[in-house]
This record gives sequence, C-alpha cells and structure tokens, in this order.
Amino acid sequence: MTSEAGVIPAEAGIRTAEAGAERRNGAGALDARLRGYDGLTHYQRTHPEITVGVPGGEWHYRETRRDGTVLVLLPGAQATADLFYRVAAALGRDLRVITATPPPLADCWAIADSLAHFLDALGLRRANLLGSSLSGHVLQLFAQRYPQRVEKLFLANTFADAAPFQAHMPPAEAIAATPADKLLAGMLDKMLSAPEPEPVHVELKQAARR
Repeated sequence: MTSEAGVIPAEAGIRTAEAGAERRNGAGALDARLRGYDGLTHYQRTHPEITVGVPGGEWHYRETRRDGTVLVLLPGAQATADLFYRVAAALGRDLRVITATPPPLADCWAIADSLAHFLDALGLRRANLLGSSLSGHVLQLFAQRYPQRVEKLFLANTFADAAPFQAHMPPAEAIAATPADKLLAGMLDKMLSAPEPEPVHVELKQAARR
C-alpha cells in the first residue's frame, strides 16, 4: 500500500457528531433514542474531554479510568469519539477505554503518525486499537509503520484501499476552498436521501434533522 492510497481529503476535513441509535422496532423506538441522548449527556458530564496538542494537530479524548488494560477507540471521519459513549460506558468498568477524536488531517499517513505522538503524550508504548470506517484504514497504516505499538487491532466497517473513494472525489484544493457548512449540507443531503431498510435508519435521519 502506498502513501498515495492513504489520502482521503473529502472525508478527513469534516467532523460532525453522528447520533447513536439502538436497533428497536415498534412504539418504543423514540423513547429509546431519547434515552440514548441522556446517556451521551451523562457520559460527557462524567468524563470531561481533554485536549492534547502533538505533531499533526490536537487530539480530543475522554478516558474511563487511569489504569488497567488500554483500549483506544477512533471514530470515522464524520463523527467525534463520543460516538462510542455506550461502548466506553460498558467496557470502562474493566478497561481503560480512551475515546479519541483525531485532528482533521487530509493525509491518512499523517493521522497515523500523529496517533503515535498522541500515544506518546499519554505514556502508552503499546495499546489495543479499534478504528471505525476511515479510522480503520488509518489503523492499518499505523500497524504497518508502527507494528511494535499495536497490542491488538480491531477494524470495523472499513476498507484497505482508498483508491476507489478517491476516484469519485473532487480535488483536495476544491474541497479546501468550499465552506464547511456547504460540505456538511451536501453530506447530510446524501444521508437523508438514502433508503430506509430498517427502523434505525429512520431514527438516524430524524436525529440529523434536529
């Protein structure tokens, strides 16, 4: 895999919070979604966000405890690490769960290098790492360059080759010149026009419209 395959300018420059929704049917779906929002608020209140500046940019993270086996959770490009609040709350009883939002860099190799500096800042020589979507791709690059720093690697809803995505993206210069609100509106339009095969997709669209 070449460094060119690790550049995804359209996705990496935008980070918006994705709403978590339980897969539920029937009349209880809305109540479940509202309980989810309450859970997120509680997680944010009880686990203050910490910002650390390292080469590559600022990382924003929360952690469930200061000792124990470490599990670092990295979200996709359209989310912050608060996406993992339920996972962190559940696993945080037994693990040191760190939910981390990377800096909005356009080069995935640069994010991988910045992750190494982030782990250094936290005093972590090795860690269990989970990456979703774009971060799953970043972690594959990280494991190639820093294999000695990976305890276990968990990849979710991700890909190995970025070339198919790049083929359908406008030049990085054009994206950089587009206002963030316009880029966000375009992404939301695509999501809101997508099919709704399951109730969870309806809930996600409702959350996006809020």
